[in-house]
Amino acid sequence: MKVIDKIRAAGLYHGGGGGGGEGSANANGEQQGSGKVLFSFEFFPPKTEDGVDNLFERMERMVAHNPAFCDITWGAGGSTADLTLDIANKMQNIVCVETMMHLTCTNMPLEKIDHALHTIKSNGIQNVLALRGDPPHGQDKFVQVEGGFACALDLVKHIRSHYGDYFGITVAGYPEAHPDAISSDGVATPENYAKDLAYLKQKVDAGADLIVTQLFYDTDIFLKFVNDCRQIGINCPIVPGIMPINNYKGFLRMTGFCKTKIPAEVMAALEPIQDNEEAVRAYGIHLGTEMCKKILAHGIKTLHLYTLNMEKSAIAILMNLGLIEESKVTRPLPWRPPTNINRVKEDVRPIFWANRPKSYLSRTIGWDQYPHGRWGDSRNPSYGALTDYQSVCIIEYRISSDNLRRKLHGEVITYSIMQNHSSSILIALESLCLYCDLIHISSAQFMRPRARGKKLLEEWAVPLKTVEDIHDKFKKYCTGKLKSSPWSDLDGLQAETKIINEQLGKINLKGFLTINSQPAVNGEKSDSPSVGWGGPGGYVYQKAYLEFFCSKEKLDAVVEKCKSNPFITYLAVNKAGSWISNVTHTDVNAVTWGVFPAKEIIQPTVVDPASFNVWKDEAFEIWTRGWASLYPEDDSSRKLLGEVQSSYYLVSLVDNDYVHGDIFSVFADL
Repeated sequence: MKVIDKIRAAGLYHGGGGGGGEGSANANGEQQGSGKVLFSFEFFPPKTEDGVDNLFERMERMVAHNPAFCDITWGAGGSTADLTLDIANKMQNIVCVETMMHLTCTNMPLEKIDHALHTIKSNGIQNVLALRGDPPHGQDKFVQVEGGFACALDLVKHIRSHYGDYFGITVAGYPEAHPDAISSDGVATPENYAKDLAYLKQKVDAGADLIVTQLFYDTDIFLKFVNDCRQIGINCPIVPGIMPINNYKGFLRMTGFCKTKIPAEVMAALEPIQDNEEAVRAYGIHLGTEMCKKILAHGIKTLHLYTLNMEKSAIAILMNLGLIEESKVTRPLPWRPPTNINRVKEDVRPIFWANRPKSYLSRTIGWDQYPHGRWGDSRNPSYGALTDYQSVCIIEYRISSDNLRRKLHGEVITYSIMQNHSSSILIALESLCLYCDLIHISSAQFMRPRARGKKLLEEWAVPLKTVEDIHDKFKKYCTGKLKSSPWSDLDGLQAETKIINEQLGKINLKGFLTINSQPAVNGEKSDSPSVGWGGPGGYVYQKAYLEFFCSKEKLDAVVEKCKSNPFITYLAVNKAGSWISNVTHTDVNAVTWGVFPAKEIIQPTVVDPASFNVWKDEAFEIWTRGWASLYPEDDSSRKLLGEVQSSYYLVSLVDNDYVHGDIFSVFADL
């Protein structure tokens, strides 16, 4: 979705008119009286793979607060072009945040510009921040590359003329004028300031629909800039760019580079504490909060935070403003909705990938259409694409001395392709895995950062003597004593799991090894912190669900118990594909739904036998590729895990009585 359309949908922009227009709008073209505030974050591509891993971990936490969008910068001189494209792709399609990618003219001939635009369009990204760009490292002035553009205006014109209305185009605004227009005394002459405004209007007239400003620390300068824009007929939204002060030297370096005016009172506050980084950061949060309060008080309801890839200051400012609460992270759906323009209507998914959403997104990236309103059945032609993704990204856990030596010598370990894949899909998925500690990927499905792999090594690569040792591992995870699981992308347990974690611990010790679950919910308010989703004003429902591995003997006992409970439905399959069930292959069962004012019933998760049969290949593969691979080749623990993989069944159990049922009664006396 284009950011300008999000602003319109929030009622913050009437789409025309300017300062002093009709009474419904303020000087920023925003509607008066709306309490909605949209905020966004900017990130830049880190220089190392560890840095990229850390960025995505931080980004996941920040995106949970539902920013309107996040943008990713384009390195000076196009120095991070490929990495920016890859990060933008993952942001849009895996992190599922509306993504705006910077695009500059520096060192970018036309074919490279079009390559970047075609790439992000094919990845479902609709937002571009068009910039001239800074000179490459070591150069003082911008130089137009042969076959490229001279300025951002040329880039805006090109995007509009060749890509029509597909892209939302954002441009930069400079409250103190562009640094090139600022004199040696730190101030732009009135003539240069007027020329810079006129150039900004040219960019908007050429097709830009949004302005994000350069950083500033004098709020009055920004407010004057907005008014000056309106006076010359620039009527699109102007989003203030706020850069929290995190450390003194960095602040001076950034303001010096951008030629940003520093108010005397800001320097007076910073100089006495310049060597106390915590004090500087605390002042930066206070200053940023006060700046935003003043901006909001003038009716401008959009804020863009330059994070410098750090979260604490940006989040603290938003909390001070009352825009977010750490303890109340709302969920639009039980899973994070996609932002890719090609799948934004998707609102139904199988429950099996609840703890591995990245895997599901990657495995369905090639679908022509996505379920909306209802899942349908396995005969839907779009469903067949799932079976094209039956391989798993392999994480390289080098723990033996031999493997360590091979790593030091730069040897690459490879695994063969398990399924045939189209080259386009393989390339797309491999690009998403750039940031993982992977061995050579002959086919790819999901990513797991190195930090995740290290946690698995620490918690799961312990000697296993008997199956009871395996039971104990699952029990410890379900009761919160372990933070990682080979079967989960998530950091620890979901909030709703904690409602039933004691019962889960008990059945795991009995040999029912759970990898997915949810408690029954009967009309809980939709803003419940543990089970709520969809925002306030509605009610949510869900059937109790358990998914686990167990031996054939234990499965037979469960099946026998289910015969006396007509509300229990089950699916069970082993690695070889032997199937046991009391439903047909086409019986789709809604296990989560919500009722909201003026909306149809929403049913975002289902149990579908056809997709369960696809999921089982991945679930069984994790026994060896996700867990046993943590051990050396000849380790007895590895052998034990292989035996469990080959002999156990994967079971999906639903208690359809969400009012009076007790799914755990099935395991009593077993």
